[in-house]
Amino acid sequence: MLPGKLKEDEFGPALLKSKLAVELCNEGSPDCPLTPDPPTDKIRIKKSPQQNELKAALSQYADVKWIEFSSMVDSFGGWDDKGMEKKFRWRLRQYMGTSCCVNAQPGHIWYDFFNDEIPGWKPRPPANWTEDHPPWGKDQPGASWDQPGGL
Repeated sequence: MLPGKLKEDEFGPALLKSKLAVELCNEGSPDCPLTPDPPTDKIRIKKSPQQNELKAALSQYADVKWIEFSSMVDSFGGWDDKGMEKKFRWRLRQYMGTSCCVNAQPGHIWYDFFNDEIPGWKPRPPANWTEDHPPWGKDQPGASWDQPGGL
């Protein structure tokens, strides 16, 4: 069920009122501003913004609880801070999949966040649970939310 169809009390009374719609536009077109308009509930930003451009465009909306992109295609153009990119990628690899328990055979949910970066990619679930869940290491960037250097 989509959040717009759920009762207010299931998400909190302010969630549905605290939404920002983000539309991507082609840089240079008349309807694609160089800088985002003053705060409203809808903004247009150029396709494939770099990390700092996206951060600047969304910074005035820090209080918004729900950001909805019209499309995730071309929604991010890359990182300016390579250290942050490394932490982010390492963190995402921890979410590659999960097993879920049911009365019969356990099911498996598998996510491949980086499939669009691999030429000739084919959907292939991990061979085993260990392959899908790399061990956490204290020396790994982003290993813990509360660890210095973590995300």
